[in-house]
Amino acid sequence: MAKRAGFTGSPPRVSHPLLLDEMFSAAIAEQLRARGHDVLAVVADRDLIGLPDEYILAAAAASGRAVVTANIKDFVALDHQYQAASRTHGGIVLVSVKTFRQDRPFVGAVIAALDRLLTEGDFDLTSCSSFSADERLSVDVDFYAVAALTDYVAAVPALDGWPAAPVLATGRLRLEPLRVEHAEQLASLFDDQGLHTFIGGHPATVDELRATYARQVVGHSPDGGERWLNWIMRHHPSGAAVGTVQATVRTQDGGTAAELAWVVAPAYQRLGYGREAATAIAEWLRQHGVQQIIAHIHPEHDASMAIARALGLAPTSVRVDGEVRWVG
Repeated sequence: MAKRAGFTGSPPRVSHPLLLDEMFSAAIAEQLRARGHDVLAVVADRDLIGLPDEYILAAAAASGRAVVTANIKDFVALDHQYQAASRTHGGIVLVSVKTFRQDRPFVGAVIAALDRLLTEGDFDLTSCSSFSADERLSVDVDFYAVAALTDYVAAVPALDGWPAAPVLATGRLRLEPLRVEHAEQLASLFDDQGLHTFIGGHPATVDELRATYARQVVGHSPDGGERWLNWIMRHHPSGAAVGTVQATVRTQDGGTAAELAWVVAPAYQRLGYGREAATAIAEWLRQHGVQQIIAHIHPEHDASMAIARALGLAPTSVRVDGEVRWVG
């Protein structure tokens, strides 16, 4: 466990129960309970699902729990509001993401880090207000750090002016902003191992998709340096879900770049829906000042490579996790 400058005590220990916010799956809570910790998950409690952050923090405080969240920007603001009003809560454990691709697995890393936070040392999270920003503590696991802190100063987002994902329409599709509740429909739509031949992983459960979408719909990375825009593709006029598209917008080399990724359900492949949706979103991004579109594609995924070419992208020599980077 890494200790920040200025802290002279023992490594931190959260001495009371935790509530994982909607960004985290119930599987994390289950595995931590199996290790003897008192941990609950918002996604496993229908009374909490979909509630605003302030209600989650209040509900956790009422039951004596600290909230675990990766939504640093909003929960730090809530913590400041509590302090200004001389109110107390049960504590906030911030999962600070150093490098974050929206779809990158992190369940194992978070479980290991929280297990260490809960197991080691003798530190009561409710008393962390007595520590300064220089005395906060962290546990680094892979590219994640789990930190208990109060005087955290959030980075000023470089992309604060970026709009949220709008509804877009094409000749055959309606692209709607992704919501957490879409998980129930999309879990069955994507329940095909063949779909993961090129994108990796396995068919996600409803609970896993809810946790993924809860992270994504926050709309920005914890440090504010990225904008996360996600859409569900629907056939028009039937309304049938066809797939999803995501765009990760960031500043790069003095300009603005957006990484696109699309998934089309097996039943709707080879009908041009992926190209139609990606083209509409790329055009919208360029209208809003994006100078460069990026995609990472498996070298044997002919259909996605065709979409990339239609967007004006070309392959580069760069490979990331076995995928070729296309740029245009």
